Amino acid sequence: MSDQYNASILSMLPDGKPPVPGSIEHLVSGLHMIHSVIRRGTESIIRAAPTVTEQNLKEFKEYILSYISNVISHHDHEEEIFFPILKEHFPPSLLTRLQAEHHDLHPSLDALTALVNSWFPSPQNPTPTPYNPQQVIDAVNKIKTLFFPHLEAEEEQCTIEWFRSKGLVKESKDILDKMNAAVRKDSPVFALPFIVFNLRPEERCLILDDMPWPVRKVLVPMVFCKWYSSYWQFAWFNEW
Repeated sequence: MSDQYNASILSMLPDGKPPVPGSIEHLVSGLHMIHSVIRRGTESIIRAAPTVTEQNLKEFKEYILSYISNVISHHDHEEEIFFPILKEHFPPSLLTRLQAEHHDLHPSLDALTALVNSWFPSPQNPTPTPYNPQQVIDAVNKIKTLFFPHLEAEEEQCTIEWFRSKGLVKESKDILDKMNAAVRKDSPVFALPFIVFNLRPEERCLILDDMPWPVRKVLVPMVFCKWYSSYWQFAWFNEW
């Protein structure tokens, strides 16, 4: 595995510890968290594709669909919450670029969705397409080529120092409150485990610490992450 994807997100914080809830550090580390999940998720599909067999093809399909769902959800949250609150502070050309790249990425996500659905019969697809790992790798590499520079551009702009220099304390808390409300609407057995298993164990505090104790200690590890446990065998860090 590449050190680029193994490095802990917590290392970017001044003291290497979980940030104060609602703070600028909390928002920026959360942005890096979901970006790391997306990067690791992308790479995990490429890594796993040559090893997939007929016995675990359905699970691989569902893992990829969870990846796609998380990417789309992340884009929706940025478009509906992150960008509107920060649009007065972002360089206009960068905001235009980021929004255009969201739009440009969707055909590649749609193509990957169509590919994985083609592996199994349906009324629209009575004759399944044989699994070809190179097709998966090519489709995901196309997403990677479009998407990874986009993630880097957001991170280069949205630093802790930039938020502090703009005095965006209230805005940071507003974004976090609205993001948390939006994320709670996502599937706890499909979206959440994908995120959890593409985080290092010590990084999981960034998403789990906001949850009530019974959810964090019981429901997440014993119910949500067990429900479709076979899907998460392909994740970057696939153990609790």
